[in-house]
Amino acid sequence: MPHHAVNVPWRELRHNPRTERDRLSEAELSDESKPESDATFMDRFDMGMMNRKLIFGVACGGVTGIMFGLMDSHRVISKTGQFFTLAAKVKETTRMTAFTGTVFGGYFAAYQGIKYGIQAYRGEDTFFNVFMATAISIAPVVPFPALRARLPYMAFLVAIDTLNSHVL
Repeated sequence: MPHHAVNVPWRELRHNPRTERDRLSEAELSDESKPESDATFMDRFDMGMMNRKLIFGVACGGVTGIMFGLMDSHRVISKTGQFFTLAAKVKETTRMTAFTGTVFGGYFAAYQGIKYGIQAYRGEDTFFNVFMATAISIAPVVPFPALRARLPYMAFLVAIDTLNSHVL
């Protein structure tokens, strides 16, 4: 039996509620397809999107933290003469890398989650969300001197995320 290809438009294969909502007039909108400005927080909040934001934050923050941890450990080991053996150097590098990767992963996941929560609450994605998420997520870091030294790196993560989300 020969196989016959069927050409079906993509819009018929995949349901797109936004396209359908755009086609409806204001009078035809039902309660289920309210415009986003009239939607409540629970209508705008998507747990799947929150999970994706948190995973993204852990992954990007963790990798960035590992990179900065490696750079910091190299600086500390080369400037101080207290690590004489290769085993001590590897142990210190592993400790600093794991610590910094964990801190950055947790920080950036918190930042992404808070930013998405504010975005869902307000119904818009603006620089205000970035400012509030940065202030809230950095607050637990400030009291600790060991973490405070890493604030410029954390600001770098926020700057890259803001550049990607709002400028480009």
